[in-house]
Amino acid sequence: MGHTELAALLAVADAPGLTPGALAQELLLSTGATTAVVDRLEKSGHVTRSRHPGDRRSLFLHLTAQGEGTTTTLREAYQYVLSTTGTDETIAEALPQLDSIAAALDAAARESVS
Repeated sequence: MGHTELAALLAVADAPGLTPGALAQELLLSTGATTAVVDRLEKSGHVTRSRHPGDRRSLFLHLTAQGEGTTTTLREAYQYVLSTTGTDETIAEALPQLDSIAAALDAAARESVS
């Protein structure tokens, strides 16, 4: 599973019932690319799609038990890395630089999607 799929799983975990369109915005992907990501996650048993009862055109995304397990493992690994990487002070010093890098990457991704 790649970075994009993991990011999608975390987004759905944080917002159960997220629509594919909202997921596309969250991940800064085109709707076509998002559909491919969701297709892979559904095929691997990590997410399900459900239709809105009042609007059959709308879909909602939910984690399966396997998806929940994967996100739990991912979050635990993330916490472990943070806890063993350095002190809170060291991490706090690095955060502004990481935020700048993330913002630059987000801006570049937005430009490539539009």
